[in-house]
Amino acid sequence: MSENTSKPEKGKFGETDAEKSVFRFVDPRVRSEEFSATARSVVKHGASVVVETAAKVRAKADAFVGGAEQSATAAVSGVAGVGRHVVEASFANLAVTAGMVDKLSDAKTVVEALRIEGDYVREIVKQNLEQIATATSLMSGVFASTMKTVGADQPALTDKAA
Repeated sequence: MSENTSKPEKGKFGETDAEKSVFRFVDPRVRSEEFSATARSVVKHGASVVVETAAKVRAKADAFVGGAEQSATAAVSGVAGVGRHVVEASFANLAVTAGMVDKLSDAKTVVEALRIEGDYVREIVKQNLEQIATATSLMSGVFASTMKTVGADQPALTDKAA
């Protein structure tokens, strides 16, 4: 063998061609399976980047889940409030109707019975309009708070993991 093939040829900066190759992480002259310090450093850095990225993704996921939980809680609470209002309105309507029936049973003439019925119709219509307005207001509040919470979470969904 010639002298050039037995010794690796040095480049401009004192590196051999083998050291410049893609195999620079494993020293081919050593012929062992140990990784060089550079290879270990790259692997450690890669692992730390993965852990850091996973932590950022987890934080974003926690924020998203927390926002969804708040939104769901607000929506369920709001819908429960509307449900309570409907039940209370139903009982109020029953009370007005029971009052009308009680008054009607005391009526002595047809004219008095028609007046009691007319008063009942006016009162129940007024009460129902107020109940509908309240229920609409409650539902609007539920919708607005839910959309506000969803809107507050929106930037968290579009942020890129840095």
